[in-house]
Amino acid sequence: MHQEKQLVKKAKKDKQSFLKLYEHYYPKLYAFVLARLKNKERAEDIVQETFLKALKNIAKFKWRGISFGAWLFQVAQNSIVDSYRQDKKIKFCELEEIEKSKTFFESPEETLIFKQDCDEQGQKYQKIMQAMSVLKEEEKTVLMLKYVSSLPYQQISQILNKKPEILAVMLYRAIKKLKRVLNQENGKK
Repeated sequence: MHQEKQLVKKAKKDKQSFLKLYEHYYPKLYAFVLARLKNKERAEDIVQETFLKALKNIAKFKWRGISFGAWLFQVAQNSIVDSYRQDKKIKFCELEEIEKSKTFFESPEETLIFKQDCDEQGQKYQKIMQAMSVLKEEEKTVLMLKYVSSLPYQQISQILNKKPEILAVMLYRAIKKLKRVLNQENGKK
């Protein structure tokens, strides 16, 4: 937290210092947004927009009980909500994107193994995303922040303005719902 404060302080005076904040938060923020939107291009746009807003407003940022990182995630979350409002038709990430991209495999066998792994992962991903449809938006957000962005409860608490104990209960209940739905799909009780 102290290091973050120092970086923000420097970034307020020198925009080049903002790059360190960007490099630190980009992977987690991108993972969170991509998991919510399920569309690579839109996720990239939202993350870019979030960092542009942050850069533009960093001079106004004040430490008021939340960290800079939590503030970034709030900005991203607001942009995601705006995105949902603009277009209700959010598409899932497609494995075809991976297939279209250049792959650097030595042999056709390696390419086939990679494709089979992707297909399996894609099927698991689709099942989980379908199961997540039973969750409330807030439960989905907590899951994404915790498991996709790997944020600690304290930071999630700041982002969602909820006590860590409440988040732990929400997370427990969300996971329990997911397990129940996934077990029903697999014929288990």
